[in-house]
Amino acid sequence: MDWGTIAWKIFVCLLLAFLLGLVVGWLLSWLFSRDKVSKLESDLDACNDEKRGLRAKASSFASSADSTAAAPAPVAVDLSPQTAPDIGWGKDYESIKARLDELETLATDDEEDTDEELLAWTSETEALQAKLADLKSRAADDDARLKVAGLDASSLSLLAILKKAREDKAAGIAKLRRVGYGIGVRDDLKDIIGVGPVLEKTLNGLDVYLFSDIASWDDAKIDEVSTHLVSFQDRIRREDWVGQSKALYTRRYGEKA
Repeated sequence: MDWGTIAWKIFVCLLLAFLLGLVVGWLLSWLFSRDKVSKLESDLDACNDEKRGLRAKASSFASSADSTAAAPAPVAVDLSPQTAPDIGWGKDYESIKARLDELETLATDDEEDTDEELLAWTSETEALQAKLADLKSRAADDDARLKVAGLDASSLSLLAILKKAREDKAAGIAKLRRVGYGIGVRDDLKDIIGVGPVLEKTLNGLDVYLFSDIASWDDAKIDEVSTHLVSFQDRIRREDWVGQSKALYTRRYGEKA
């Protein structure tokens, strides 16, 4: 037998041994892996059984605790009636405003008024002021209160106009003299920086119609008028209404106030 044949046989034997080893190793690995899987499954089942036991104990403990615990305190429920929004406020405001505008038109138009009409309008304006007080108490916010303050200023101005109308009528002065602005009748107080329509009506309600009236104010008079200006009490001095009125009077009428 030559060396080539021997070498070939050795190679075949080694190849068969190698293949046999692979098969045997795979069989052993498969057997042992099944054992491991079985063991893991067994351990997992044991853990699940233990968890179920613990849950059962916890449930039993919770039930016994609930049966012995004191009953929870009842929740307090506020059954008091809630304040409903005042849906009629806006309607009342518009009604009062419309009537005040009508009365002011009647008091300042060119038609001559009777004593009875003037007295009736004065009484109605005073009644509207009472309604304004109620409207103010029902105001829901600052904007609403400011709107009421504007109407209150209008009512004060109207009362002053009606008062002057009665005085003029008693003195035999024609109504046309009271309409609009003019020397000795009314100045446009809105020409004073810081005085708008609302403040002008407030001043008219205090019988202040002329630049010369304001030009003559001393400290005591300024303090007295300031109490009627609500949110603008420092405005008279801060914006120098007295000095402005003197200058406006001189500019308009050509003489010093």
